[in-house]
Amino acid sequence: TLLVALLLPVVGMGANAEEISTSASTNLRAVVQPTVSIALDKNASIELQPDGKSDTKSSSVKLAVSTNAMEGYKVLLSAEGGNSNLTEVNQRGVIQSIAEHDLALSAFADNTWGYSLVNSNEAATNYHPIPTTATIIKTTPTIDIPTETVDRYDLYFGAKVNNAIPAGIYTKQMTVSVVANPLELRTLTDLTYMQDMKPEICANTAVGADLKNPITKQLVDTRDGKKYWVSKLADGNCWMVQNLAYDITEERINSGAINPTNTDVSEVWDKNSAYPPEVTKTGALNFDGVDKNVYTQTYSWNLGEYVIVDPTVHSWDSIKAGGTLDGVKNVAKYNGSQDQHNLFGNYYQWNAATAGSGAAVTADEDNLKVDNAMHSICPKGWQLPLAEPARIKDATGAILPSRDQVPTLKNKSYAYLFSKYGFTYERDESDWTGPGSVNPSSQGYYSFSAPFHFVKTGDVGNESLSSMNGWSWTLSSSTTSHYNQAYRFSAGSDRIYPLSTGSRTTASSVRCVAR
Repeated sequence: TLLVALLLPVVGMGANAEEISTSASTNLRAVVQPTVSIALDKNASIELQPDGKSDTKSSSVKLAVSTNAMEGYKVLLSAEGGNSNLTEVNQRGVIQSIAEHDLALSAFADNTWGYSLVNSNEAATNYHPIPTTATIIKTTPTIDIPTETVDRYDLYFGAKVNNAIPAGIYTKQMTVSVVANPLELRTLTDLTYMQDMKPEICANTAVGADLKNPITKQLVDTRDGKKYWVSKLADGNCWMVQNLAYDITEERINSGAINPTNTDVSEVWDKNSAYPPEVTKTGALNFDGVDKNVYTQTYSWNLGEYVIVDPTVHSWDSIKAGGTLDGVKNVAKYNGSQDQHNLFGNYYQWNAATAGSGAAVTADEDNLKVDNAMHSICPKGWQLPLAEPARIKDATGAILPSRDQVPTLKNKSYAYLFSKYGFTYERDESDWTGPGSVNPSSQGYYSFSAPFHFVKTGDVGNESLSSMNGWSWTLSSSTTSHYNQAYRFSAGSDRIYPLSTGSRTTASSVRCVAR
């Protein structure tokens, strides 16, 4: 007898039926983006008549800002043309910007002008220098009203002139703009400005599965409007992946523009500082005033907007004092279409890179203890990376064998960064001060292109711009020559040195890491 058993699903009928069901759900997220608009009621016009003595007058325009941004907004002002002068239409004379902030109109020097932004119908009492790049002149706090609001201001322009300048019509086009603050700055991709970076924002940003293509955003430095590519790399930190190109101008020094609101400093860095900034040298390479034996100088160089054509090629032609980068092999003038990661950027002596704070820093050479500068020329929210010596003694004099036992030096160093990409360290047990090197042969594409984008832009020293390697400063003094050298990162032809030493008078590149 053949017995066949069929197992079939039971289908209930009638009152005894058991219902089988399933369900799915979805969350709906509706984002209402902030909007903002701006209006000016007229052009400003000032009628001045010196008549043998100085004449001082002002004029105002009505400024209205309409927004639904509960997180507030920023008002920015800039003078067009790259300078702050009121210029006579036939180029016969100029009225220069005032140099000091919070200046009464009556205190203006002759033939100067400035601006003041006040709430509507308030008198202008404190005037400020005319900015040449988009500069924040008003920041509003978070508001509690969930409906569109209109804020009204008076934007004053004041001037004081005498008979030393010719009569005529003096003009300058000014741009007023407004930017709504985002609803919530949660990750790197939410940012617009370098100065908005906070530790929690970088922490909330994912590293990404593809280490060669990390989360990347181009951010604006509010100090001068320049843009920089920034990436969240495998060490858990957010790094600039191109060289800093901030110019230290006479106007910025005199106006106190390098200050804690926009720069990695605790107080204004200006001509009254213990180690004041020097004006960035621009154009042809020059060394006027530079003394290679003075390790506290604060010079920097901007040789123009040039790019390395092929960052994987090691050599290009060095240039001597008086030379430029025009026509140099493997170097091209930036035309707006090349990869901005490959821009040269500026060169800074170590005391300039540390915003004057490196001058007082020395290392404990006997105990191989590194000391760090307190500040940097990086934007607010950013800093220079830290160094990580290969061999450091603990309190008992024993040598620490592992970087993991030096947590204060570990997290924001080039050595720690490269360790997360599988690079191998070659450490000399007998050489306590030797930083060790990294052989990039098995990970060559990481070396000088994505995701680091290190370009071998050389350094400025000994009255020339060298072409050998690419160097970037750290915050840390050197243990090998504690008063005149500091640690820096070095990208060579076949090796990467996370910890190389360089004279503090040498000018190297700056890459910043988020605090």
